[in-house]
Amino acid sequence: MAVAPITSIKGIGPRRAEAFGRLGLFSVEDMLSFMPRGYIDYTKSVLMCE
Repeated sequence: MAVAPITSIKGIGPRRAEAFGRLGLFSVEDMLSFMPRGYIDYTKSVLMCE
């Protein structure tokens, strides 16, 4: 399963596979081992009036 192409995952078609390919993700194994460089922390919400 890990060596399967990412298009074998439900919901990932050719367009999404192309976008993932630009990130260097071509197989399920690549996706499982991918660590993003950053993320947005949504745990602290701020009211718009603040």
